Amino acid sequence: MNLIKEYLARHAWVVRLANKLKIKGHYGRVIRIEDKHVIYFINFLNEFYPSLHVNLLDCGALWGLKLCGIYSALAHLKNKTVHGIECNEEEAAKLRASGEYDQVYCEAVAGYTGEATLYVHEYKQLTSLKEYNQSFSDLFIANAPDQVNPIKVKVKALNEVLDKNVHYDFLKLNIEAIELDLLKSLDDTFYDSVYAIYTESQPMEIYKDAHMFDELLVWAREHHFMLLNVYNISFGPQIDNHVLLVKDPRSIQTIDDLLKFYFIGILSKDPDFCMYMLCMWYKKFGMHKCLDVLARQLGCSSFKDYWDFFQIDARGEYAGTCQP
Repeated sequence: MNLIKEYLARHAWVVRLANKLKIKGHYGRVIRIEDKHVIYFINFLNEFYPSLHVNLLDCGALWGLKLCGIYSALAHLKNKTVHGIECNEEEAAKLRASGEYDQVYCEAVAGYTGEATLYVHEYKQLTSLKEYNQSFSDLFIANAPDQVNPIKVKVKALNEVLDKNVHYDFLKLNIEAIELDLLKSLDDTFYDSVYAIYTESQPMEIYKDAHMFDELLVWAREHHFMLLNVYNISFGPQIDNHVLLVKDPRSIQTIDDLLKFYFIGILSKDPDFCMYMLCMWYKKFGMHKCLDVLARQLGCSSFKDYWDFFQIDARGEYAGTCQP
């Protein structure tokens, strides 16, 4: 009992400081986002914002929605439209049968329409319109594939494949080294509706004449996207980066914008970006009823108390780490 009293006395200053600042909880606390929190948020959207609609384009949909990187949790969202692109007819048929996609386009897409050489590998996931750099793989990759079957194919530009009346919120690109070619081929207006691009990009020349990671970042900056996260740098059958690009969040205008940007933070399990978006909304438009709910999902008692906690300097300026 004496030890407990001694402990409480030693930490009484924390209670006094909290009372002075009118702090009633852990306002600087932002939880580590786990799978269960992703599902909590999706259930929140399903129940309280059922009109919020998300359109996803999965370009390179070989493995299906359940293995669609950060977007796999969209399987639990009720109000969504998912389109997939897969050039292999057998795999496209499997995707249609799975029921995960509203539309599956069986097309070989590229940055142009015409003829191309498709390099078919014994590792199906390495098949590409770019030739595999065998000298590179011999140096870095054990048991690298050496059976390559080049075949002539017809390819289509992506804008000739897609329904022009559909505007996509989220893009996923995994088409083995031609991702940037495809992004560059699209008209700039295509990106007006896009909040996030999850794409593969190599830091080394795994494929001959393929784009490099730094080139992707230059394109992103020119099109008002920012690098949010890099995932899965692996040394297996291939070396690649999975990159998450997010539209400049200062473009936020509506509650739908807020929820979709926040959704990106949740899907990527980035609590700092989630809180950044709440702060961005509050700074531009003031309080909204959903801010407290979303802040509590991040472990805070309320958004307003979180905000006030960081405005403790003499000038009354925002002093937190998520400053918009």
